[in-house]
Amino acid sequence: MGGAFRIHGNCSPVAEFNYWVDPHAADYVYKNLPKKIHMVGLDVTRKIVLTPNIVEFINRLDKEKSKFISEITRFYIDFHWEQEHIIGCVINDPLAVAYFIDRNLCKGFNSYVEVVHEGVAMGQSIVDSFNFYKNEANAYVLTEVDEKAFMKMFLKRIFKEYENEIDKIQGVI
Repeated sequence: MGGAFRIHGNCSPVAEFNYWVDPHAADYVYKNLPKKIHMVGLDVTRKIVLTPNIVEFINRLDKEKSKFISEITRFYIDFHWEQEHIIGCVINDPLAVAYFIDRNLCKGFNSYVEVVHEGVAMGQSIVDSFNFYKNEANAYVLTEVDEKAFMKMFLKRIFKEYENEIDKIQGVI
């Protein structure tokens, strides 16, 4: 999980945290991995929000697990409210895992990507979506996610014993 294409960063105006922390490593991987990287960046992960409605649903299923989830997400709920006025918690990393289980959760496009090493744009993922540089694509950049399908998958993995209840969920999750 890392990077951002057409969305602001989460630790600077342009950088996603993982790339910002070690932009040299992120760039090295893009330039040297013999396979295309699937960039599960903020463009899709920011659409995955653990909302108060979902937390309440979890609480109805299992109060003990709900308490644990509330404890481990409290910092992020506060962060997202203070920084961006999001009611809930963006859960980035679970989408990256889910996408590798089910590639149908997300869509994107092939592109050349590199990461800025220093300066005010340090950690920014430069996605050459118009192929200005004429470099071979080294990434598949995700831009769309089926939020409802992800959330059902996420909940089913945590609450296997409640799969039938989770399947009944209607509307926006």
